[in-house]
Amino acid sequence: MRRFIIYCVLFVTIQGVFAQAFNINGVLKTKDKEP
Repeated sequence: MRRFIIYCVLFVTIQGVFAQAFNINGVLKTKDKEP
């Protein structure tokens, strides 16, 4: 059971990192589109 909780924490952390990365990529893309 403890291992399941650890996997949940890791999954949420990785999801947050990917969300941050996608947000940064989105900001860079919008900046590139601006003249």
